[in-house]
Amino acid sequence: MGTREEIRDLRGRIDKMEKEISQMESESVQDVVSGGFGGTQHFKIDGIPDAARRNKIIQKKRLIAIMEEKESLLLELMNDVEGYISSIKQADLRMIFRYRYIDGMTWVQVSINMNSMFPKRVYTDESCRKRHDRFLLENP
Repeated sequence: MGTREEIRDLRGRIDKMEKEISQMESESVQDVVSGGFGGTQHFKIDGIPDAARRNKIIQKKRLIAIMEEKESLLLELMNDVEGYISSIKQADLRMIFRYRYIDGMTWVQVSINMNSMFPKRVYTDESCRKRHDRFLLENP
């Protein structure tokens, strides 16, 4: 799974959990009680009826916070990787790195995509990997 897919997966999980919380919170109970000064004052009470459901909502909100932090970290890392990839002068090498590190492709998938992008040249999984490795050795 590539970084983009992981971010998409996290966002989907967060959205789903937020909907579950919203539904649980919409099932809250409301009541009006009388009291004080001989029952002449009225108080509106609103809340979630049982502690177990309240705790579940709290736990889901904590989990959402953790996932949002992870999503933010992944976006930051992706920006760093994109910045590094953008600094590579050769277009075909940039694409090899982008397919491999941003899209999370295997070397076979990288070569297939490279042959689509640059049809005048033949790319194999081995040639893509070797160009990648040589570049990293020459540019530590």
